[in-house]
Amino acid sequence: MIKQLKRVAAYCRVSVESELMQSSITNQIAHFTNKINNNPLWQNAGVFADYGISGTNTKKRPQFNRMIALALQGKIDLILAKSIQRFARNTVDLLATIRQLKEHNVEVFFEKENISTFSHDGELMLSIMASFAQEESRSISENVRWGIMKRFEKGLPNGRNPVFGYDWIDQDLVVNEKEGWIVTQMFKDYASGMPVSHIAKWMNQTGVTTRKGNKFQACSIKAMLRNPTYTGVLLLCKEYVGDPIIHDRHLNRGELPQYLVENHHEPLVDEETWERAQERTEKNRHPGHSRKKYNTFTGKLKCKKCHRNYQRIVQSYKGQKNIYWQCYSRRSHLDECDSMNLYEEDLEKIAASMLNMKKLDPIMFRELVECIEVEPDGTLEFHFTDGRRKTCKYEKSL
Repeated sequence: MIKQLKRVAAYCRVSVESELMQSSITNQIAHFTNKINNNPLWQNAGVFADYGISGTNTKKRPQFNRMIALALQGKIDLILAKSIQRFARNTVDLLATIRQLKEHNVEVFFEKENISTFSHDGELMLSIMASFAQEESRSISENVRWGIMKRFEKGLPNGRNPVFGYDWIDQDLVVNEKEGWIVTQMFKDYASGMPVSHIAKWMNQTGVTTRKGNKFQACSIKAMLRNPTYTGVLLLCKEYVGDPIIHDRHLNRGELPQYLVENHHEPLVDEETWERAQERTEKNRHPGHSRKKYNTFTGKLKCKKCHRNYQRIVQSYKGQKNIYWQCYSRRSHLDECDSMNLYEEDLEKIAASMLNMKKLDPIMFRELVECIEVEPDGTLEFHFTDGRRKTCKYEKSL
């Protein structure tokens, strides 16, 4: 009888993008490839590598997830890993993944610790070692946070987030001549009473685009109108990461000190225009104002097919509320739009996941998300105010 070869895969990961780490992951891949190919009883099922990705969360590691999916499909019998830290630093994620693999008769072996998940005390040893790895991550995160706060105390930003109207040159914000005058005019028009929708239309007609080459939306202009950077100051620590393991982000509402660096760069908006713009914004937000109250997703959901907004619908039956969002065209029978309905509870969970939050913060969501484009098949494309885009699939909870 011919003995069936064991299908063996390996997983490699480094968390920092650099030439040194590139060399490290190349060495890891070569090591495991040779090890698998040199064993006559093994069949190479692939070496999977994630480069420049943190190990505290498995959701954002595409190669890791691809490997696990193949294992659960019965295409991998054994997974090799350099160490527990390379596999996962989050104890909960690690044990959940290991147990899921064991249910499908897939073994994982960690070289550094010499631990097999099929051994008698393998899971106990894993939980202990993973806890140490997780606490090490917390310690590293605290050290990094301490360093960032020291930079803030000196008036130095952590990174260089792009700001429309300016360019970063080394550590300095310098006015972009092609964009700066547009920001100045935008504030003047808004302070004089021009609707944001008209400002967006004017800006798009001039041919100007965001730094990512996209058209301006009303929500992105509103975010710009609240940005004090245009007055020549730099506000540091506007948001923070709560738990370093799940990377949940929060707006800083006094939990941590903030630092205001005055006269940091050339202003594009004078103090009087800025104050009038903020007064108008505050007036529109005032509870006694006659304007319609905005929901978390109001004006944020766009149908990709007919380009109209989604509207919130509340249905009540026998004391039970059913809240969902529906494309305006479909609701009003204006076009043959086959877009699906989106239930609010599911939307909140998806949005929280995309922003790495335990629970959705509506204010932070409206600050960070420009809009969500909805495909007829339920694909959601998140457009962030900083120009990034992320997609996911809408799934209705049972």
